[in-house]
Amino acid sequence: MTSGDTAGLDRSRLTEPARQRLATVLDELPVAWQTQLLDALAEVETATLEGWLAGQHLHSWVEHGRRGLTLDQSKNEHLAPAFFGATSQVLPRLSQGDLNEWSRLAFDIGGVDPAQVFTSLPDGLTELEQAERLSCYRLVRNSVYHSPTAAVALYRALPHACLIIPAELRATYLRCIQAGVSFDPEPLPVSVTLFSSTLRSLPLETCRTLLERIGQLAQFVPTGVARLFRVLGQAYDEVGEQGVLGWITAGEELARRRPEAAEAYFALESRTSILMLRGTVPAVMLSDVHGVLLKYLHMLGGTTYSLAETETMSFPPPLGLDDEDMLPLPVWVEAFPTYEENFRLLRIMAAQQAGRVACGTYAIDLADLWPSLPPYVHLLLADGAEPPDNLFDFFHLFPQPKQVEALFVHIESKRVAAQLTASYRGLREDLAWADEQTQLYPAALSMLLPRLPKALWPDLTKDGSADESLLLATELYAHVMDSGARPQATEPRQSKKDQLTELVEDESARLVPMEDEGPRSAEGLSAEEQALLRKIIARLRQHQKEHRRPQARPDNGKTFTLFGEPDPDGVEEELLQPKQKKAKNRQRLTSAGVRYVYDEWDFLIDDYRSHWCDLREVPLVGDEGAFFSSTMSAYGDVMKDIKREFQRLRPKLYHKVKGLEDGEEIDLEAAVGARVDLITGVPPSTKIYAARQPTDRDVSALFLLDLSASTDARVPVAAVEGEGEPEGEPEEMRIIDILKESVVLLSSALEEIGDTYAIYGFSSSGRKNVDVYPVKTFVESLSTDVKGRISALAPQRSTRMGAAVRHATRRLKDLSTRGKILILLSDGYPEDADYGREPHTPTYGIRDTMMALREAERSGILSFCITVDKGGHDYLREMCAPSRYMVIEDVLSLPSQLPKIYQRHIRAQEL
Repeated sequence: MTSGDTAGLDRSRLTEPARQRLATVLDELPVAWQTQLLDALAEVETATLEGWLAGQHLHSWVEHGRRGLTLDQSKNEHLAPAFFGATSQVLPRLSQGDLNEWSRLAFDIGGVDPAQVFTSLPDGLTELEQAERLSCYRLVRNSVYHSPTAAVALYRALPHACLIIPAELRATYLRCIQAGVSFDPEPLPVSVTLFSSTLRSLPLETCRTLLERIGQLAQFVPTGVARLFRVLGQAYDEVGEQGVLGWITAGEELARRRPEAAEAYFALESRTSILMLRGTVPAVMLSDVHGVLLKYLHMLGGTTYSLAETETMSFPPPLGLDDEDMLPLPVWVEAFPTYEENFRLLRIMAAQQAGRVACGTYAIDLADLWPSLPPYVHLLLADGAEPPDNLFDFFHLFPQPKQVEALFVHIESKRVAAQLTASYRGLREDLAWADEQTQLYPAALSMLLPRLPKALWPDLTKDGSADESLLLATELYAHVMDSGARPQATEPRQSKKDQLTELVEDESARLVPMEDEGPRSAEGLSAEEQALLRKIIARLRQHQKEHRRPQARPDNGKTFTLFGEPDPDGVEEELLQPKQKKAKNRQRLTSAGVRYVYDEWDFLIDDYRSHWCDLREVPLVGDEGAFFSSTMSAYGDVMKDIKREFQRLRPKLYHKVKGLEDGEEIDLEAAVGARVDLITGVPPSTKIYAARQPTDRDVSALFLLDLSASTDARVPVAAVEGEGEPEGEPEEMRIIDILKESVVLLSSALEEIGDTYAIYGFSSSGRKNVDVYPVKTFVESLSTDVKGRISALAPQRSTRMGAAVRHATRRLKDLSTRGKILILLSDGYPEDADYGREPHTPTYGIRDTMMALREAERSGILSFCITVDKGGHDYLREMCAPSRYMVIEDVLSLPSQLPKIYQRHIRAQEL
């Protein structure tokens, strides 16, 4: 008796011919396999089993199993029980024609996950036609050679995905998939499911058209097909059938030129792909929407206007002083990532410009207003000169005309927006949205706004006039200008200057922020300060009552509006409360706070991967400045030398101005000329004085520190013997501690020359986890908290430089300073887990960082890279120009050298 005789099947229930056929089948198998098969057959109905035996179905099943197991005997231990044990579940559902292809497939992929392959057949497989089933088997077998794991997943997903689409489309559908299987099966298991769901929701003819087009694409760009499957639904929802067909054609042409770009293009990951899908760049050109805006303005105000192109792109929009009917608008608006947002902004700017005409912005009579202006304004007028008769000349009376003009435009725009809001309820949401776009403010305004009390705005926007806006702008100009910007008394002649100083009221002077106070918010005003501000408003109101003239206002009764009937009540919403900035598609609000999203340059496809990196700012908490203080003590002598060198820069912060009526010294050349004129009977000039005046040293610098794990490496202290080095140092120091000491000395040195600066650290762990650590922001002083954060800097993970540089660029672009510098400090080349297709290959990261630095340069930001990696020349010469990087081979000298490098770099760039 064989071991098979004792197995679970009761052979007595079979007929004699069936028992003989079963014995013949079992004789071909080893004893262990016989047992496994008989155990499975015990679960089969007698009639079914006898049918299998009579029709040779069981014989074919066993023969395919024996052949498959013999081909790879190393897998017999796992596959034999799985195959023969599946007999009762699988064999009833397979036809004789399926056995050969299914068994070959099963043994090809069964070693990866026997349970997934042999336990049951995939959903939908037996409902397909036999030709469709055979195609599925062959497609999955083709994918095995590229990825066995993907093949198993595709085996489970493909039959059902095929079943849910119309039968007449399945052959074309499977041909499309064939191309993806042969080249890149990894994304197919998920893609085919999404692709089928999309097709199922579309009209039959649309499905047929798209499948045929994708089939054509598959012949030329097989690597893009699987990605296209996944995003087809998104693309169709956005642009429809014709838009998708055009997008595919554009991608096909791109792939012919750059085959490596196809994968990212058809996955909608590249910037080019997204723009091509939309059929347009997100920017709006004034020439393209010129006619639409003219109709919009005519319907809004009932007046015919002309539009003038200007190169200035800022909000509020600039004044148009030559012709009230000629409204200046920017040639090109690309402030936001979407066309809709850019057009929305342009439409609001047009409404603002038209609103200025309607609300009397250009109806100011300066001759009438002149007596009511603050007395110091009168002193700005040259002796014997007539008051200006237009706003342009008025602004140029001031030492800083751009700043007083920016104040007026800002205040006036608030007033105009309030009147438009009261008259056209449909404009409220747009105007409120525009009010939040503070990143579009002109530089002069951005510098002044932190010192303007926001509590004024609600009062200023109610029933105001353009006269009031101009009066308030001149009042606030006197209050917010620092001592270097406001005219002051000088020796030896004090006539007009003394008068000017005396005429600035004491109560107003009390509102000037001290240099060390920083920006003041409305909430920070004391009750006394609020009362003083109200006095200013009261004076303006009194002037309005005494000099009121009719002002052009929107006619609520007659004007047709695009947004419904005019609001009869004129209810004004509180649109001007401080709100958080929005940057659509660039910030994501999560439970962890604000996350920023940045593109990344992929040199392999010669394009940006859109919205590729997620970045967050992580707060630091350190000591109370102990590390800072100990470092300053240890480097006392070095710090003295650094400060002396920085102080030598101070005289350059002033320049001599001649030809003044008042000044610190006599201009000898002018005095001699005046004496000659007097002798010859010519009236001499009184401008015989000279004075030193501050040079506009308007510089901001951001220091970006590499906090990768490699900064935990140690260097021997004995390598350096220098004057001023701290005593009692350990034998080795970590690179991160050297960087921290460098930051301490640098920040102290920068305080000497008054440059605005910020310090950030960065690290990463993959493209979705880029962390930036703010040590000191631009608005912070060198406080105890900032000093404590320096001590909290510590080695983290990897170095995804590109995203960090783009974030630093973002922070610098928000500033209004004339000079902007980004200094990157690192100890090695950019590297991260998924920074490129091949790990531990730096080319991808180097190229991305190079592009990020170029982006900074195009934004007017100077970049400079400093590394303590002795091999830094190898990659830095590719990332930036030779004049824009430095390799510090002596790591321990970095604390003493970094401040000097900064000072010399600034001087070299003539900032």
